[in-house]
Amino acid sequence: SQFLLKPIDYLWYRLCLFFSGRITFIAMACVPLGIFIFCFRGYVVPPAGGIALAAFPVSLLLTALLQFFISYAMAMLAFWLLEISTFIFILFAFEYVASGHLFPLDLLPTAFEHAGMPAAAAQGVYHVLMLTPFPSMLYTPVGIYMGKIAGPDVLWRLLVQFAWVLLAYGF
Repeated sequence: SQFLLKPIDYLWYRLCLFFSGRITFIAMACVPLGIFIFCFRGYVVPPAGGIALAAFPVSLLLTALLQFFISYAMAMLAFWLLEISTFIFILFAFEYVASGHLFPLDLLPTAFEHAGMPAAAAQGVYHVLMLTPFPSMLYTPVGIYMGKIAGPDVLWRLLVQFAWVLLAYGF
């Protein structure tokens, strides 16, 4: 690849492209988003409190870094494998379900119990899922903003996010 011959670190090059793309997207989305928020201002709620107001942007930054490093690690599989689209599809499908995109993760233990799983096992599956990187990609920032994650749990979830960012960077 031409980028491997240039005197720049490819990871940092891609990271800069990622964040510049995000900044451009946010800049272009400000007007329509502002109109949407204005039209539905009765339904838009402010952050749950001062801690949520301070922790939410940090959580968003950690989420962006985690998503980038996981995607970057998956793309690096192309050095060893000819076809990586299946791996990426499986990862993103699991992320869609396990991060809270499809349904709030708070509903998961109850849904497992309704499916016939014992309550203790359902709670166990939920707690194991919370230790994966996927809840850090959506559930954590939204939970902090809405106040579902509060008090010392905010610091714990931010530390978990940071740990996953470091681990994904290592990969």
